[in-house]
Amino acid sequence: MPLKYFEDALKIGHELANKEEEARQFGNIGVIYFNQGDFDKALKNYEAALKLCQEIGGKEDQAIQLGNIGLIYQNKGDLANGLKYYEKALRLNQELGRKEGIARQLGYIGTIFQAKGDLNKALEYFNEALKLDREIGRKDGIAD
Repeated sequence: MPLKYFEDALKIGHELANKEEEARQFGNIGVIYFNQGDFDKALKNYEAALKLCQEIGGKEDQAIQLGNIGLIYQNKGDLANGLKYYEKALRLNQELGRKEGIARQLGYIGTIFQAKGDLNKALEYFNEALKLDREIGRKDGIAD
């Protein structure tokens, strides 16, 4: 969907005072900007989505947005902040028992350690993620 449709949906969500819809559309807009390589605009939208998710108490959506923010920082080369956000997302996913989210964040954390050159630590995280991915049958995670 083109960016305009998400922006229109965001406006409607705002007019209806539907914070859940607003958060979803901020996240969608963030994905568009991320895919375009505009990490600053993506970050701004992911942060807006996270703030709304925190206001309404949507912990699963908070975990998703925290992971998205981690991706932004990692892609900007800020590995410390990337790791910080991945770890926050991991903790929330663990609290919620979301095995798919746990596996995804473990894999992302592994990529941080890989980028830092700590291959043993990276392998630990990758193996833990792979174990969970196999357990839940998440084929895209197994393939990564």
